[in-house]
Order: sequence, then structure tokens, then C-alpha cells
Amino acid sequence: MKNNPFPPLRQLASFVADAERLNIISEEAQYLKQYVGIASQMVEKIARICSRRSKKRTNTNTDDVTEIRPTLTEIETLLSTATSMNIDAPEMVDLAMLVKGVQGFVERARGVLEREEVEVDVLRDVRGQGESLDVVVPELEELGNRIAQGIWVEKGA
Repeated sequence: MKNNPFPPLRQLASFVADAERLNIISEEAQYLKQYVGIASQMVEKIARICSRRSKKRTNTNTDDVTEIRPTLTEIETLLSTATSMNIDAPEMVDLAMLVKGVQGFVERARGVLEREEVEVDVLRDVRGQGESLDVVVPELEELGNRIAQGIWVEKGA
């Protein structure tokens, strides 16, 4: 543990299980158990986001199922929080890569959207890149509007 001051989450979970099995009751063991519980929930959320499986939520007023995708702000906050908690789990790398990918998309999309004249195929290509990330960003809607506008202009010409 001297080489890595923050052991992997799985190792910490193993420590908690050992403490419970050995009936070790201490304040430190309780704190570790709480930390592992919170960290495990965060890692599960990160894994769901990174696996691009859309989370479904049932609206209690109706029986409609609504797709919930995280926003860039939400995944940046999740990464920041998990990092500040020193969570050591492989999913952290996946989340950091997702955040970097979304930030790269946003930068590319803004560059394309700032140009006055852009081919519809370029707009579609950029939008496709963004949609594949499965994260909500306002640039996707703006690209959709520009694509519709471009198609309308092409039909009118």
C-alpha cells in the first residue's frame, strides 16, 4: 500500500468484507464501509454511463418510459467528485475518456457551427459523432437545426 496510497476499490471492498467476517467493530471500519458503499454506487453509475446503455426511468404519473442521458456538466461533475474521493477503479479511465471525447466533440461542433456556409454532409458527420457519445449537449440540437436549414435551402435552389 505504500506504493499506492489509494488502493483499488475492489481491495477496499475486500477489507470491509474481511472486517465483517472477523466481526471487527471499529469507527475506522465503519467509515471504510461507508466510503466503499458510496464509491461503489458512483462506480456503478459511471459504468452505466460509459457502457452507453441508456438509463430508463418510469414516470409515476404515466406509464411512459423516458430515456435519460447525462449532460456534459453531469459527467464532468461525476468525474470531478469521483476524482476528489480518490476512487481507484478502471471505470474512472473510461469516464475520463468519455469526458474528453465529449469536450472534443463540443469544440469541433462549435467550430463548424461558427462557419456561415457548411455542407449538409459535414453537419451530418459532426452530428453523428456527437450522437454516438450518448451525452446531451446543446450543439446536437443546433446541428440538427442547421441540417434542416441546409436541406431546405438545397430544395429551394
